[in-house]
Amino acid sequence: GPESLVAVILPRSLDLVVALLAVVKTGAGYVPVDPTYPAERIAYVLEDSRPTSVVLDSTVQVSVPAHLPSVVLDGFAVETGNIEDADDLPITDADRIAPLSPDHVAYVIYTSGSTGRPKGVAVAHRNVVRLFANTDRDFGFGPRDVWTLFHSYAFDFSVWELWGPLLFGGSLIVVDYYTSRS
Repeated sequence: GPESLVAVILPRSLDLVVALLAVVKTGAGYVPVDPTYPAERIAYVLEDSRPTSVVLDSTVQVSVPAHLPSVVLDGFAVETGNIEDADDLPITDADRIAPLSPDHVAYVIYTSGSTGRPKGVAVAHRNVVRLFANTDRDFGFGPRDVWTLFHSYAFDFSVWELWGPLLFGGSLIVVDYYTSRS
């Protein structure tokens, strides 16, 4: 819920998009951790951000600290039964552990670390909405737009690529890792 962070360590996939959206819907902020990053960077981000849990799948070969609760997505709906029993109504503050404010953190992106250790930059929900509201005048975003999630989702430009289509009803193409590097 609000004031919590959840690390998301997934390959580029539909599950990644759903996991990021699910974390934000709970009111928590996501900490994107690209599984292709060096192990030392991943360990540092997990230690520094102090997430309450981590979301991953069995294809991810990273070390997660033993004290950190993990949600493994493999077969989640089948194993838990929770998804089939859930209704399709929007999540409200009554469903969260605390009310969500526009000033709560939506995500924490870590800098490249070019001047030393990477630093986490916390971005509030308000700022994500403002970014698109201020640029919509120039671009005229809409449901006929097609967007690509091309960059690493742990890179700040991915905010455009992910949230643009989700906010305006456009299509999102998740570009696989090898295509993005070719």
